[in-house]
Amino acid sequence: MHQNKKTKLYLILGSLGILAVILGFSKTYTIPIIQGEKEFPFVLHIHGLLCLSWVVLFFTQTFLIHTHKVKTHQRLGILSYVLVPLISFSIIPASLFAVKKELALGFGDTAYSGLIGSLSSSLMFLVLIVIGLFYRKKIQIHKRLMLLGTLVLLWPAWFRFRHFFPEVPRPEFWFAIVLADIWIIIAWIYEWKRYRTIHPTLLYIGIFIILEHIFELVTFDSPIWRELAIFIHSSIS
Repeated sequence: MHQNKKTKLYLILGSLGILAVILGFSKTYTIPIIQGEKEFPFVLHIHGLLCLSWVVLFFTQTFLIHTHKVKTHQRLGILSYVLVPLISFSIIPASLFAVKKELALGFGDTAYSGLIGSLSSSLMFLVLIVIGLFYRKKIQIHKRLMLLGTLVLLWPAWFRFRHFFPEVPRPEFWFAIVLADIWIIIAWIYEWKRYRTIHPTLLYIGIFIILEHIFELVTFDSPIWRELAIFIHSSIS
């Protein structure tokens, strides 16, 4: 019973993650495809499918722990070793497509700047999940790393909620920082209220993720940032 209560937060966040992906990309991806308004490269479909698969896997794994099906959880976890590198790799062509699209829309050199954020998110996701898998036998560390890695992966989905609220000023702050990272703070509050402490893994890595996102917001499209983005683009394209 105690274990069930502890994992309810992860079930809720896993459910919200699936909802965020479905709704967040509906206006810019799903609906345009259904209506035949846009065509996307095949690699973008693969990237989207991989990311959605990960969020569904996170929810499923949490549900299995919630229902005490530990052996099934462990066997299904093998999928992580396939999905994680594929997701991280697929972010590269997806990011290059975003640059190409924004260049066509007349964004100029600013189109390159988003590349750094996409690649840094890919790297954070990869590192957090790989470390989380390494610590799979230390449950308290493992589950928090898997949660944080998944929240990092969900950042683009939350940011796209700006399309539902175009009147909101500074969407890069309210959607890319506040909406995307508030779940980390909610997890802190949950742990503090329940245990009167916050696990160091959740606290310190959560702080790092939030600060990294704030750093990106402050430095985005600065001259140095843009030059670095253009250099990276020329190196991987």
